[in-house]
Amino acid sequence: MIVAARHPAAALSGRVELVFRADRGGTLLAYSRVSAPLKIVRPFALDGGRALVQIVMLGPGLCGGDTCALDVTVESGARAVVMMQTASRILGMSQGALATQTVNLVVAPGGQLEYYPGLTIPFADSRLEQRVSVSAHRQSRVGILESWAMGRATRHEYLRFRSLSSRTVVSIDGQSVFADALEIQPDA
Repeated sequence: MIVAARHPAAALSGRVELVFRADRGGTLLAYSRVSAPLKIVRPFALDGGRALVQIVMLGPGLCGGDTCALDVTVESGARAVVMMQTASRILGMSQGALATQTVNLVVAPGGQLEYYPGLTIPFADSRLEQRVSVSAHRQSRVGILESWAMGRATRHEYLRFRSLSSRTVVSIDGQSVFADALEIQPDA
């Protein structure tokens, strides 16, 4: 069993704020604000006027008490791709500890956003609570792909995390059109 030891005062609160804007037939990253343990790789231009931003998590992963927030706004006419560069690891933590992650995606009319957070791996004795909120205009396009590992089988950690809670809500023009909830407590 791997349990990351960390003094409660040392919990991390990472944040990424991104605003994409249409510019001369392409898309530029008009605003960014980032705090550790998260970092971004400089934007790359892709075909079709899209801009790609990769998010990197420094360190081994999320520990108990850590929080991460991602806020992405895609303005009218902009086309963005946002992805995690590597898998997100939720490390083992002491009883009662919790790691949290919030994702807020806002897409204006004529905007396009593809969001690929990558594989999330909850390690043995971990707890994660994630909330994803998408607010899109009816004339925008949004694609989200999530993937979860249920623990490393080779290390006999399959379903050995304490709990995994992920809720996703997609709203178009202020009306909820899709909701998904993943609630797993293997010991229950």
